[in-house]
Amino acid sequence: MGFLCVVPVAAFIAIKQKRRIEQTLAVSIFGIILPIYLSGLFTSFLPGYYLSLAFCAVCAVWLLKEIITGWDSVQKYVITPGFFFYLIAAVYFSATNMGRTFLSSGEFSHWGLAIKNFYYLNDFANLENATTSFKDYPPAASIWGWFSVKLWFRYAEGIIINAQDMLLVSLSIPCFSWIENKKDWKKWLIFSLIVILLPVTYRNGYTAIYVDTLLGITFGYVICKYLFDDARTKWADIVLGIVILCLEKATGVGLAAIAFLVILCCEVKKNVNGQETRKNTFLHISEIIFAILFGKYSWSIYLKLSGTKAVWNTSEISPSAILDIFRHPEGNYRMEVLENFVKKFFDGTAGGYAVSYSYMTLVVIAIACIVFLHIYVIKKDKSVIVGLSAMLGGWIIYLISLLILYQFSYTKSEAVYLASFHRYNSTYMVALVMVLEVSILYYFRNKNKTLIVCTIAVLLNCNLFSVISPVLEFLGEMPEHEEFTDVTDQITENDKIFFVDQNSDNINYLIFRYEVTPVHINENSDSYSLGEGKYDENGKLIEDSWKNVYTMQDWEDELRTEGYTYVYLYSVTPAFENDYKELFQSEIKEKTLYQISEDGDSVILKKV
Repeated sequence: MGFLCVVPVAAFIAIKQKRRIEQTLAVSIFGIILPIYLSGLFTSFLPGYYLSLAFCAVCAVWLLKEIITGWDSVQKYVITPGFFFYLIAAVYFSATNMGRTFLSSGEFSHWGLAIKNFYYLNDFANLENATTSFKDYPPAASIWGWFSVKLWFRYAEGIIINAQDMLLVSLSIPCFSWIENKKDWKKWLIFSLIVILLPVTYRNGYTAIYVDTLLGITFGYVICKYLFDDARTKWADIVLGIVILCLEKATGVGLAAIAFLVILCCEVKKNVNGQETRKNTFLHISEIIFAILFGKYSWSIYLKLSGTKAVWNTSEISPSAILDIFRHPEGNYRMEVLENFVKKFFDGTAGGYAVSYSYMTLVVIAIACIVFLHIYVIKKDKSVIVGLSAMLGGWIIYLISLLILYQFSYTKSEAVYLASFHRYNSTYMVALVMVLEVSILYYFRNKNKTLIVCTIAVLLNCNLFSVISPVLEFLGEMPEHEEFTDVTDQITENDKIFFVDQNSDNINYLIFRYEVTPVHINENSDSYSLGEGKYDENGKLIEDSWKNVYTMQDWEDELRTEGYTYVYLYSVTPAFENDYKELFQSEIKEKTLYQISEDGDSVILKKV
């Protein structure tokens, strides 16, 4: 319910700064996330949480007083087209997300798991008693999800998904402030179409809590704020946006650096044209550098002081290592990664549900839009063209950085197959689409060119069906994941479970770990498929990629020494039954919980 709490804060800022509420909704959410984040760095989330709630309450009382005594300002700055769109989006997403559950592996392996740990710990998920594996991931998006579900007074995945959807809307709607005539339904239609389409450049933008789409929209928000917001307070919005960008994901720091380069190019152009003084340029650039440094190092210093190890190893990245790829290409899998990467970009497709198109198609459309704006629309402020061109050039920097990460930070199999390439590439694509569409909206806002704007918007998105897919799911049967209530009803927070899943594809392990959180299970993700594996002539394990070779004695020793209290058999094979049957007092059965007891030096597994 965070999206409701933020309204009085946004209204307070809007009236005080004499700006429309659509310009202040996103920055108000930033203002809730940051106190909780800072509080977590020093103690726990709770001081920041109660401080944020207190400020929301004060703003609500003040807004009520303003409605009674100063209705004109409320009507001018709060009762706006953007606010009505925000309310409509809130009703829509609240209805379609009610009862929705996580379905993607990444939600169970980290993003949803982190929020569930936040919920039980009221603290970061890097603590020793947290059940997360990726303990060094930045927390901003997860803090917003935690804040929203905390207000719901019970843990609900649909509330978390809804919170992220409304954050996406808040970042996308500042352009509604350009609608001067509240009865201009054509502009309402155009602006609504473009804003609602932005996050679906990646097909799961609205239905999963992966932060990649949010990362792109936040990046686009920062660039659009700089290019098209004339308010004197826009630099505060930009600085806060960059801090949040750095704290959403590790790659957010790289996107913040690209945002810095885009803004720097524009500022240099403005200096050349005499539109900006060097003093102001130096001040603004310094603010952005400070924001990047604060976002990156506040988190990294906290991780270092708390003894949290980094998940991704980037120590192998060096100029000489990169050059070695070309010096010794024979037998070097990194050359294969490079070839696959280039092929993926030129042959791969964006979109998803109704229409797909190649990445190069978006490049061509983007260049055409920039040329069109340069020749026919933008007559004076050429710094905008510089910014759009720099934004397109930044995509090259982003792709090169992504390629290097694949080659040096991913496992060989993940790198060769370019794991999650579409999702990572969509981060920059959605930002580029956002900036181009908002540019066109800005320069056509006072022109009756409805058809042109709508056509370009649809060409850039090509994915309208993604918007209505939540409605179709809501009207039909909502997909769900296993909840393992037969286990969660039996265990306590002090228990520890050994999960077994023979011939696994890993997703069952991730879901089970998520569902029983805060209870710990066998943490090493390659130790839940037991027994002797089958190998090919080269010694490669072929039966089960998550296999761990345990003798019965090995497993018995681990159950006894590592403090396990239960074993859960999700799936077993005849070989498993034959190898470990002596440990079981009752029949071996799939999807069954067994309690561990000891009889002298022996372990006994008894069906619960």
